[in-house]
Amino acid sequence: MPSIHRIQWFDAHVRTGRYPSARSLAERFEISHRQAQRDIEYMRDSLGAPLEYWASRRGYRYSEDTFTLPGPVVTARESAALTALASQYSDIARLAFVSEGRFGARYAEMANVLRRLGAAAVADKPAGSAPGNGDGDALRPRQTIPYTARLAPAGKLPGRLPAGLEPYFRYADDDGGLVFTFPDAGAFLSALLSAGTAFRVQSPAWLRRRVLAAIGKLAEANCERPVPAAEGDSAQYDIPCRTALVTLNVSHIPKSLHGGATEMRNSTGARLTPSWTSYVGAAHGVLTAAGMTDLNLGQMMGMTGIGFHFIVHEECCPSSVTVYDWMSEHQQAMARIGVFAEINMAEPGTPIYDAARRHTVHRIQESIDRGVGAILWGVDTGEFGVAYGYDDDDRVLLVSGVASAGAEVGESDPVLYDNVGLTFAGAPILFCQTPIEAVPFDLEWTSRQSLVFYVEQMEKTSHVAPAYHSGLLAYEAWIQAMKTGKFNPFGLRYIAAVYADAKAHTAEYIESLSQAWNTSRAMQDAAGAAKQLAHVFSEMLDALEQPPCGPEALGDPISPAQAAALIPLLEKARALEQRQLDLVKQAISNAPACPDRR
Repeated sequence: MPSIHRIQWFDAHVRTGRYPSARSLAERFEISHRQAQRDIEYMRDSLGAPLEYWASRRGYRYSEDTFTLPGPVVTARESAALTALASQYSDIARLAFVSEGRFGARYAEMANVLRRLGAAAVADKPAGSAPGNGDGDALRPRQTIPYTARLAPAGKLPGRLPAGLEPYFRYADDDGGLVFTFPDAGAFLSALLSAGTAFRVQSPAWLRRRVLAAIGKLAEANCERPVPAAEGDSAQYDIPCRTALVTLNVSHIPKSLHGGATEMRNSTGARLTPSWTSYVGAAHGVLTAAGMTDLNLGQMMGMTGIGFHFIVHEECCPSSVTVYDWMSEHQQAMARIGVFAEINMAEPGTPIYDAARRHTVHRIQESIDRGVGAILWGVDTGEFGVAYGYDDDDRVLLVSGVASAGAEVGESDPVLYDNVGLTFAGAPILFCQTPIEAVPFDLEWTSRQSLVFYVEQMEKTSHVAPAYHSGLLAYEAWIQAMKTGKFNPFGLRYIAAVYADAKAHTAEYIESLSQAWNTSRAMQDAAGAAKQLAHVFSEMLDALEQPPCGPEALGDPISPAQAAALIPLLEKARALEQRQLDLVKQAISNAPACPDRR
């Protein structure tokens, strides 16, 4: 990450109208011209600086005067010292609880303050400090706030907390409750279930539901011949023991406690539809649950145009599939299928970022109160998901993402209100789309526009981000990566799975259009090419030994032989894509003109 001193110097010179350049930055700090250019690109692409090059002055200026740099954070050395001190106070809090029972709160509070300071405080360096002194100064990404849980032991605790829970313990409050914080709900749940001591989860409610769901799964997995129970009654399970069959009565857990069922207050039935293209999966889940569409997933992939994306980074970065203009393309995607939707979007480093995050929470709540979920970025990981409910008491959004796609019982960790927009550290972009109204749309017009979008995507000669390529040029980038061996193995597997799924869906969509346009020979031939193309992508997954329907093997390495095997398949795929493109263009030109609805 670029030095904060170089960025501050460059920012100051831009503001004072000195028109700094990569050359002046390199000379001032005795760095290479390439490093200086990287600093400028970082300011523009990651910090959102509205830099524009002014040719007549041979330097940069800001196109907007409102931009400000985010504040600097503590140095790595200072952060380590604060974190170590926080750890010491946490240890004192735990010892105080064990020995005194209830008087560790003040130490835990000190630990939390020090921990927050170490993570996010502003600590300006003394004036005149030399640049590049090794302190590791940098503009760090915002950190998410951990979850907080309050547990009450069912009986008297032994001399100390169970070892698995100790790392999460913060303090004991005056009412005898034990307060824990944790960033990973799954890890904390595992520690709680294996603690060997019974605890009642007093808050948050979503964690209590998660515990009950886990217990229900364990009971079902370890029992035989369950006797069905009515809501609120007890179920009987026959458990085989070494000497005899034992019947166990287990209190029936209502479905509404299993993790956000539709019976919950402030909740909808929207869930992510399983799909490698998570935006379409989220949109389909939200719109279907709200009764705003009856399209199947394949139709939505094609009609929105999102299934026609084909973007590849020069080193097959996994971000390839999501690097495009979300604001414009997602709005157009919804419009093609007759849905008016609103978008809230902001990037870190911009002045409106925090205001937009707060407003987005209210927007999602309003949408859910109308019975409509929301499409949200960063659910579970760097994917789109669904916000289907909220809980003001726990200050969380209930979400459905790739971790729970297709499951009756959701396993996606909820999103704290304070963490909206921050949940995926790799790209902490705020993006939320809330459907407002569905209106009738002309199917013929939508079909034609989706094909026009496909042609535009395939014939792109440049992309919105450097090192990424779209359409036919994306094949060239992918082939070159296989030849040089410079690729991200996880990214390669991931984009192969995403695009294989997309090609299969769009082949079905084009086939349906060939039947609707039954007088168009070109459209029928395009459907044949699309089917062959989808088959080649399936062969690519076979060559990678990558399952098409799950994340298994995504982390496996890729051998030189596997990479080499992809080259002829990619070349064949490119030729088929070119043929499909030519036939689609011919079909469009021969079809009756539709009125321009833009």
